Amino acid sequence: MKTLTTIALALATVATGPLSANDIRTESVSAEAKWLLHLNLDVFRETAMGSYLSESFIKPRADETPMGFRIKTEDIYEGIHAITAYGNTYQVDTDAIGVLLVRMEENLKSIFEATLIQQEAAGGESPDIKTIQTDPYTVYTKGNELFAAILPRDVVVISKSLDQLVSAVDVVEDRAPGLDESDSDFSEMTRADDTFFFLATAEGFNQSGAIPPQARVLRMAEAARLALGEGTEDVFLNLTLMAQNETVRDQLAKIVQGLLALISLSQIDNQ
Repeated sequence: MKTLTTIALALATVATGPLSANDIRTESVSAEAKWLLHLNLDVFRETAMGSYLSESFIKPRADETPMGFRIKTEDIYEGIHAITAYGNTYQVDTDAIGVLLVRMEENLKSIFEATLIQQEAAGGESPDIKTIQTDPYTVYTKGNELFAAILPRDVVVISKSLDQLVSAVDVVEDRAPGLDESDSDFSEMTRADDTFFFLATAEGFNQSGAIPPQARVLRMAEAARLALGEGTEDVFLNLTLMAQNETVRDQLAKIVQGLLALISLSQIDNQ
């Protein structure tokens, strides 16, 4: 039986709570996903970190229009609810290894699409941005290197692979199974409550040759989840590792406890 060991860290004190609710729309994520990154901007904007980002970087550039789009930086920051990236491979010899789901306000999505249409019209006979599909949904491309699907729902799907984009849209529009229909361990690892604004989870990475020797502890885990959030006073991190059995779980726990002890000693030495 596979078992979990959970480690909670805080920048000042240890703080943890069970991960229970699910902000991630798992029905829009492919059942074949092996890794996932999720940023809940609605939660992040309410944190001290989000406020600092807004005051220091967003508001001073509020009227800028990044990447040539006629959408103000502040409107983008306030209009996006969440960003989810996922993929079903760890292949490193290709740039197209996943898709991006951007959940946004309807008016921001309309402005985004209108900007794409305007840029295509302004491009003449060889526009950098062009429409390659209008039915059953619209797909735009930027130099045939980046593709975006504008869906009737509040989601824009982006990928460097047209095939992966089409597959992702099939999931969002219920033509292919989502992660919510899976009883896999990975599906369970995507759960996080509203105190977390960032979550990263992956499974099967222990078989990847990309793990460096310094991170060999990860080879003992079959899956991992990292969640970042902010409490009343502290920013905290919750790390969950999934092991094949209790023996490996206990070994992982001892290794991590040793690392925590080293961190504690380092904090004392720096005082």
